[in-house]
Amino acid sequence: MTRNTIGGKGHKKAKKHVHSEKRNMPYKDAEEGTDYAIVKKLLGSGWVNLMCLSDNKVRLGKIRGNMYKKIWIATADVVLISYRGFQDNKCDIVFKYNNEEIQVLLNRGHITYEQLQGEDKNVIDDNELVIFGDNDNDNLNIDSI
Repeated sequence: MTRNTIGGKGHKKAKKHVHSEKRNMPYKDAEEGTDYAIVKKLLGSGWVNLMCLSDNKVRLGKIRGNMYKKIWIATADVVLISYRGFQDNKCDIVFKYNNEEIQVLLNRGHITYEQLQGEDKNVIDDNELVIFGDNDNDNLNIDSI
């Protein structure tokens, strides 16, 4: 059989090379106003709910323009955020850490395993709060229904 040189189904298939490059990993810097956060919920249009690891505060984060539609962010991802000086409840996502970089952060002591696992201890959403109680005033008779 002759070699396919003119095109079609088998011509010039892209070869997949899987290699991980070492990239420059930024760290938290108090002088620049950066912090580590965990993505809680994706809101759409580049907005996400974030849980900041330093103060356990939920903030609204914006995915920067050079990351938007190039780096995909999902829930429970660890990201580096930059605070806005004029808005305390909003911040910008600067960098997304992959699994190997998260291990480096854990080994160097920048974040702890408890912060990654137990970030929901102090946060309760209003939609998830259900209170059950015994009310004696609510005596319902099955025959009346």
